[in-house]
Amino acid sequence: MTDEQRSREIREREARENQQAHAQAKATGKAVSFIASDGCEVTVTPAGHVFHNIDDWY
Repeated sequence: MTDEQRSREIREREARENQQAHAQAKATGKAVSFIASDGCEVTVTPAGHVFHNIDDWY
């Protein structure tokens, strides 16, 4: 597997995970946090903004 293929797979997996969280955030009107499959903490807002780990908030 090439680096490009691996990067594409990672982006696609992240997009799927974020889409699920975004749908939940839109439905509840509240940000949704979850631990992604790579172990990173992710927060998705109802507006669709994606933050990785707490450092993105500052």
